[in-house]
Amino acid sequence: MAPALVAGAFAATLASAAAAVPATAPAGTPAETLGAPALDVEVLGLEPVVLTGDGTLTLTLALRNGTDATIESATVDLLGQEWTPNTRSSLVRWLELDRYGATLPLHSETLGSLAAGERRQLVITVPAASFRVDAWGPRGIEVRATPRVAGAALEPDRERTWVLHWNAPAVEPTRAAFLLPVTPTPAEMTGGPLTRLRSLLDLDVPGVTFALDPAVLALADDQSTLDALLTAEFTAVSGESFVLPWGNADAAALLHAGRTSLYADLVARGAATLDEAGARAAGSLDWPATPDRATLAGTGGDVVALPDTLFPERDPLAHTRDALASVDGRAAVVLDGRLGDALRGDAAGTPLTALQQRQFLAASLAVVTRERPRESRLVVIALPFDADDDVAPLLEAVAGVPWVEPAGLAGALAADAPALDPGVIPAEPELPEGALTDFGPLDAATAGLALAEQLAVDPSGFADPLAARLSLYPSATWRQEPAAREAMLRSVAADAAAVTGGLAVADSSPINMISESANFPVRITSTAPVDTSVRVLLFPSDRWLHGEAVDVVVPAGGEAVVQVPVTAVGWGDLTVRVQLATVGGVWVGDPVDIPVRIRADWENMALTALTAGAGAAFVFGVWRTIRRNRATGRAAQLDAAAEELDAALREQEMA
Repeated sequence: MAPALVAGAFAATLASAAAAVPATAPAGTPAETLGAPALDVEVLGLEPVVLTGDGTLTLTLALRNGTDATIESATVDLLGQEWTPNTRSSLVRWLELDRYGATLPLHSETLGSLAAGERRQLVITVPAASFRVDAWGPRGIEVRATPRVAGAALEPDRERTWVLHWNAPAVEPTRAAFLLPVTPTPAEMTGGPLTRLRSLLDLDVPGVTFALDPAVLALADDQSTLDALLTAEFTAVSGESFVLPWGNADAAALLHAGRTSLYADLVARGAATLDEAGARAAGSLDWPATPDRATLAGTGGDVVALPDTLFPERDPLAHTRDALASVDGRAAVVLDGRLGDALRGDAAGTPLTALQQRQFLAASLAVVTRERPRESRLVVIALPFDADDDVAPLLEAVAGVPWVEPAGLAGALAADAPALDPGVIPAEPELPEGALTDFGPLDAATAGLALAEQLAVDPSGFADPLAARLSLYPSATWRQEPAAREAMLRSVAADAAAVTGGLAVADSSPINMISESANFPVRITSTAPVDTSVRVLLFPSDRWLHGEAVDVVVPAGGEAVVQVPVTAVGWGDLTVRVQLATVGGVWVGDPVDIPVRIRADWENMALTALTAGAGAAFVFGVWRTIRRNRATGRAAQLDAAAEELDAALREQEMA
């Protein structure tokens, strides 16, 4: 019998067996077998990735009895597709079990009983010649596992993938560039470990071009064990990489809200961070999450990355066009969305296993090459923003197939590129749910942080890390987790408020002033986590009192007493309002009113009264002494004694 007739007869037999499965299980069949397939089959391994004419295909399968009953026996069949897909759509349809039939018998094997819940591995080998191929490229294969319970065949479980055939034809390989974003996830932006980012920078896979976020360097500052290593690796790969705006800034949201200066500040911050680290990128990359003409006009990157969904009519034959293009005079790369989805484990809505991912990516690039085998084109495939180094084996396998030539994006951009019609790009952004639209909370947090920075004695140790976190608030990465974005903002605002709201003037009992000049005591308490520098201002309710501004350093979690020089004029009672402020004059905290009693001339009056009293006492004492002497005759005796003394002195002089 001819091979085609044998294949048809084999397929017909299988179809008859499937049709013969009873609508209800025979008597005695456990109820557990009536749900999902009783025997689950999974393709664990397929080697080699590329099958040549003299090679052998090795499949490793896993079979599992998913019921609580024993499966008496099972038949495992390997079937193949008898034609080579020529379009990428036909590759996807192969995964739809009811679209294309698998009619080429390749292998059949019967297994013995499988106990309830038992898992068993099976290795199948098939010579390449069994596929009877005459053209290189992908061929679909199907593994079908049919269990038998109580003598009846149950619904088979089926899994499909592709075998990639190669017979060394003369073709121009498709150049493939993998664009890998190195930008933090929401968890990493809120203090999570950065080991994933470092692992990405360690990748050495041909064709990978990094899209570097300079904010990674700032986040590394907070993780001392990674800082130096990550910075060194970041700098080492920068020469062949492109740099994103700081924090993967959401250009569409920022520019749509009129925050052009903030967007420019973020771009400048990224450039300054690269310069400080000694990194020199190949160019700057704009990668808007939702491209539109207004956003593209407001960004100024050397290259812009655009999704291919914007240009559905680039080729009337649905052939894959070269990824290089220009739009409004700017260099652009058009990202292959279907291959990008495959790297995320999806093929037009159908989930892919890890093995199917590898085979589908390589098969898709084979179809691209077969479209125009004499014309090499560049395909740019973007990896997910949360990709990790587990993707390395997949990329290496795809980059290693003979119809693919790994290409760095930096070198490819030197080629001339056709212009795209900008009219197909939306004029204004259509921001999805989760995009940043209200910048009021950011403005409030920014103002609070600026105030805390003025108060902190060492702003670099306190405010700078908070400012770095706050600068990540406009990141497009938060679109998937807007609640985490707002939580991060509240955290920064709370840390700043711990400083700005942690200073207070202590209440005081009334103060009495009895001199024109004195020191006015003010006690300041602090619950702030850092040392702060604050200015003390006095505002009397009357002009009788004049005070000077005094600066003081208040220790973290402590207090300080400052003596404010004041001058008092007059006599009366008043209230002095004590207000704290930054050195720049911004008020801090609530004012406190302290009652004051001024008796500024009491000191002079007391001195005058004391002097007058002492003089009066002296005069009174002299008068009293004279009067007493006169009353007792002492004055005459004193006069006689004085005359005798004078006479004696004269005689002495004459002698």
